[in-house]
Amino acid sequence: MSKPKLLFVDDEERVVRSLATQFRSSHSTKGCTEPKEVLDLVSKEHFHVVVSDQRMPKMPGVELLRQVREISPLTLCILLTGYADLSAVVGAINEGQIFRYLTKPWDRDELRRVLDKATSIALDMEQHGKGKTEDIQVDQKATVHLMVIDDNKDVYENISQVLTGDNYVVHWASTLDKTIELLSTHDIAVVITELMLGDEDIVPALATLKQHNPNVLTIVLTAMRDADLLIKLINQAQVFRYLPKPVRPGLIAKNIETALKHREQLRIVPVLVNRHNVEKMPEDSYKSQNVSGFLKRFRDRFSTAH
Repeated sequence: MSKPKLLFVDDEERVVRSLATQFRSSHSTKGCTEPKEVLDLVSKEHFHVVVSDQRMPKMPGVELLRQVREISPLTLCILLTGYADLSAVVGAINEGQIFRYLTKPWDRDELRRVLDKATSIALDMEQHGKGKTEDIQVDQKATVHLMVIDDNKDVYENISQVLTGDNYVVHWASTLDKTIELLSTHDIAVVITELMLGDEDIVPALATLKQHNPNVLTIVLTAMRDADLLIKLINQAQVFRYLPKPVRPGLIAKNIETALKHREQLRIVPVLVNRHNVEKMPEDSYKSQNVSGFLKRFRDRFSTAH
């Protein structure tokens, strides 16, 4: 049986050699320092996983991986960089659809674990998935349930006004309890959410939601600009989009439309949902008793409902 293929990209030759050497016993590895060479390779042969640095002189890693995904939709992309750069992290969410965001210097065991997981998922998608699906159309008459999680009712009302189609049902949750209720009683397609409810950090709740129902797509709408927090949202919650407040009607409508199209793709090709696999958050990260209680109630309600 042939080995799964890994492609490492970095403008430093020594980094490429080090990574390729580390994984060549279990994978077929190649390394590149030139983005154009990467795109040529990906167009000619299938790589299961591509790992790229972000800061490269000819093309940033996020843009390179975006183009890789266009050429090869079944390839999983990982960003490995020494800088927690805010614009890069936002790009990783909004453009690259990155599987994981890892930092240099890398931990060998962690990198091995992440690449083994990514390879397993990519092999499964290759076996059961399909190629490009940009011709997918969303049924404009089907009822779509959306949920806004925000303690500011104005945000909910602004988003509701943007979505003028009769098929949209927009729900509002201003508390974690209401969030559970809506998730338990409706087939929520897209969640548009703040990261704080009052003084409660709800990132652990978003991570738990993704673990139990990966078909729900999350659009984060917040004024918070914390690169480390956004990295957690990639690795532990696989958020679909990050948008800044205040709400820009045209932008939110466009991204909801994109999310619904992606969800339809997941429905048609179910194996693709595996690319939204998330890291499990450590239990000690749930600092708030309210959030801890939410997670327990959510798990109980979700397992009962399904």
